[in-house]
Amino acid sequence: MNEWEFTADFAGWINEILGVKPDLPFSQAKCEQQAAGGLQRRDITLLDKNQRVILTGEVKLPFRKEGSSPYNSPLVSDAQSKALSAGSPFFFTWNVNKFVLWETKSSAISWQDHDYRSWDVVSIYREHHLELASTVTGIKNWLLLFLNEFARILSGDSVIWVKLPDEKFVEALEASLHIPILLNTDGLEEYYRQPRFKSQLDKWMREEQGWIIYSDPQGIRDNLERASQFACYALVCKLVFYEALLKRYSREIEKITVPDHIETGDALRLHLEGYFAQAKNATRDYETVFGEDHTSVGSRIPFYSDIAVPYWRNLSNQIHQFDFSGLDYEIIGSIFERLNSPEERHKFGQFYTRVEVVDLINSFCIRRGDEKVMDPACGGGTFLVRAYIRKRELQPHRRHKALLSDLFGMDIANFAAHLTTINLATRDLIAEENYPQIGRNDFFDVNARKAFVRLPKKLKSKGLGKTLFREIEIPLLDAVVGNPPYIRQEDIPKNPKNGNNCPESGTKEYYANVVKSESHVELSGRSDIHCYFWPHAASFLKNDGYICFLTSSQWLDVEYGFRLQEWILLNFEIIAVFESIDEPWFVGARVTTAITILRRQQEEKKRMNNIVRFVQLRRPIREILAHDGTSAGAVVAANLFRDEILSLEKNTVTEYYQTRLIRQEDLWQQGCELGISVGKSGSYYGGKWGNYLRGADFWFRLLDSCGSKLIPLGNVADVRFGVKSGKDVFFFPKDYSSQALEKYPNKQQFMNAYGVPRREVESGKVKLVLCGEGYKDIRPIESEFLEPEIHSLMEIDSFTVSPEDCDRLILFVSEKKSRLRGKYVLSYINWGEKQDFHTGSTCAGRMTDEREWYDLTGHKRGVLFWPKSQQYRHIAPVNEHNLQCNCNLYDLHLSDDTDVLLMAGILNSSLAVLSKFQYGRPVGVEGNFKTEIVDLDMMLIPNPHAASERQRIRIKKAFETVKQRKALSFLSERRLREMAYRQAGEEDELDNLSDTC
Repeated sequence: MNEWEFTADFAGWINEILGVKPDLPFSQAKCEQQAAGGLQRRDITLLDKNQRVILTGEVKLPFRKEGSSPYNSPLVSDAQSKALSAGSPFFFTWNVNKFVLWETKSSAISWQDHDYRSWDVVSIYREHHLELASTVTGIKNWLLLFLNEFARILSGDSVIWVKLPDEKFVEALEASLHIPILLNTDGLEEYYRQPRFKSQLDKWMREEQGWIIYSDPQGIRDNLERASQFACYALVCKLVFYEALLKRYSREIEKITVPDHIETGDALRLHLEGYFAQAKNATRDYETVFGEDHTSVGSRIPFYSDIAVPYWRNLSNQIHQFDFSGLDYEIIGSIFERLNSPEERHKFGQFYTRVEVVDLINSFCIRRGDEKVMDPACGGGTFLVRAYIRKRELQPHRRHKALLSDLFGMDIANFAAHLTTINLATRDLIAEENYPQIGRNDFFDVNARKAFVRLPKKLKSKGLGKTLFREIEIPLLDAVVGNPPYIRQEDIPKNPKNGNNCPESGTKEYYANVVKSESHVELSGRSDIHCYFWPHAASFLKNDGYICFLTSSQWLDVEYGFRLQEWILLNFEIIAVFESIDEPWFVGARVTTAITILRRQQEEKKRMNNIVRFVQLRRPIREILAHDGTSAGAVVAANLFRDEILSLEKNTVTEYYQTRLIRQEDLWQQGCELGISVGKSGSYYGGKWGNYLRGADFWFRLLDSCGSKLIPLGNVADVRFGVKSGKDVFFFPKDYSSQALEKYPNKQQFMNAYGVPRREVESGKVKLVLCGEGYKDIRPIESEFLEPEIHSLMEIDSFTVSPEDCDRLILFVSEKKSRLRGKYVLSYINWGEKQDFHTGSTCAGRMTDEREWYDLTGHKRGVLFWPKSQQYRHIAPVNEHNLQCNCNLYDLHLSDDTDVLLMAGILNSSLAVLSKFQYGRPVGVEGNFKTEIVDLDMMLIPNPHAASERQRIRIKKAFETVKQRKALSFLSERRLREMAYRQAGEEDELDNLSDTC
């Protein structure tokens, strides 16, 4: 399909939509209209109801040279000229993948001065992609959205957005990068079939980037696309930084050009490397930017597609078109933080921190302007750049060199160190000594007062310059700031069992050894990686130094965080803890985060008397720290809010925040009391610090007035896990008997199909069960070895549970195999052993001289159930039929003097719901909520033993009443489904859903 044919189809699709959407303010789209007074033709013309031209535009195919980007200056100029000739107020440029709508202005104005809106439409890069059904469908779906939005723009209900220079530049770069990345991914796929190259690339991805290597086809494609994108972004950062260096080194380095005779990727690699060598020699610095071996696999990745060379040439020209001389270099720094899309960051776990969050953190630990500050996982450099800006505002007389000498950073990823170096260097490219102290290191391999990076040191003698190198050591610091990587404990590599007592760097055991030897703290083996950052960071601090981290907030409430809490209480004053209910603070992430501000304090009395401020933000932090857009304004705004929080003398609630003030000694005492209540010895067990951030105002008023009447659930109930089988598809089969009887009414056919007489199943003596992976096997088991099993909250819709509610059965066999001869269950057990089900850690760990691996009969049944995870309902059902539950639920065992129905009434009350939300923890940001056993042990409930006889009767009667009906949801079904239905264009179906809970 050529360009004209595609454009004709495009016009036809518009007219199809206009035929079924007569309310749109357009009459028709015409293809290839000749411009008045000339030979030029505009690809598409859109007319309004009065037959006036309101939109013209140019369509280019992305696999053609001229279609590399809709921001190409010749393309934009041509489309603008035709729009002016036609008198059209708007025009567009479209390379099929990205559509850009421009306001028509004077032809003398460059595209960089235009306002525009852009849309991502599809993602194609080969000619045959254009005719795929998915491409056509994607374009048509987008086209309907665009026509509706363009109609809103014409009516004034929507606008063409005003964009800042850096936004325009980055969007143009991203558009130009799109095709090279995809073409290069195809090239990588070809080479990846070669075993030697596959081994090299896997090693680079695994060891240098820390990625997980997948072996399935989609996983391989994702890895190769990620490698291509990563390496292409790194290359474009070099190109942009090189362009910026021209301002300082225009005599020593040349402007990058890519001649037409460069036709292969390898020739382009060597050509560009010549320029990068010029920059390295001229500056005598930027090793992390230009110093990587150009023959390494990571450096070769962007050049595996010869077809992509013209696109790189166009991208280089695009960079030249941008006016760097008139650009604030702070904006240049921000470019690099924007280069990865939020979707890709989420996909690959790369999250950037909001600038306002960083400014608030830095306001606590940078007060004078001469503080020594380190970010141990610097990522794109946001913390250090904002520290630089703050320090410059606090002490404007200090030079660039002096400011850089106060800042230290490192990252395990070369690209991150590369970005941070660029971000700091671009603060002042004119300075002669411009050497950011950034190293590519694993933080846990770096120690205080030891060298971690080499930088140039310029010596001048008799007019001649000579460059030597100096080792940079990290002195004792005033502050360690940052957002340590979000890596869950199960994803941290474990040390291989090779008999070596010295753990390998980068493993969980290595991290544990480092913090134990430095800070004498033994963290839980379930700790996320950020937990190890705190003690190691402390080894770099002065006596009154700060640790200010933005991390997942889970450690405030979960058991693995309790040891970290104890270590903090013994070594630091907790100045403040911040959390937002309004927004996530990792851009693109779906994890709840908290800011923690600590100041080292060796004196116990001062620590214990310290007032901790738990601050819940109720408005976007950008609104709280609103300012005039200047660096000075940002510093003042952060200082004012910091001082406001620190000046509070009582619990405070405003429209912007809620603050709870707690003496640090009280946190310590509560942690000790919890240990006593759950039967743990020791001075400190743990605490639910998140309560002070998330607790409702009513909850704290309740504690003030009725706290003496509340007790931890663990005081009156023993909370235990439901059955942990070790292999659910074996131990929790599904009853298939009725379906089997219906399928084969003939006795012989039934026997042939299932190997068991039909009468045995019909009588109920034997059950046929679905089992095995995917529940695809059908096997007979005697009914005496099976019982109903409650598997999850999804099966429960009322406040009591009956066998009819159970979706699965549980295998209950206590006899030795020798006593099961002649029974179907023995064949079932033998089949399970052939599948190696018995070799799993849980099953194998169950075996003793008296107990077989398949014996679950020792599990004690609870009188009440409590679901481990909940979302939109609250149910704590009573176990009237003495059923077993899976470990998705907890069994509750009560003391003999505790009335079951009374406890059922208490645990299904609004007070229990409120308390649950104080002691459990959110999972993600979509309403999922989880309670661990330790949470339930701590959870406060009305004391059942303190109730009067009249109160007991009322509560039990109330529970008997609700037991007769279904459990209701917190939200109606209509409200739950509304977003999904609207996104699917099925709004009309919402009327069929209930709007009652």
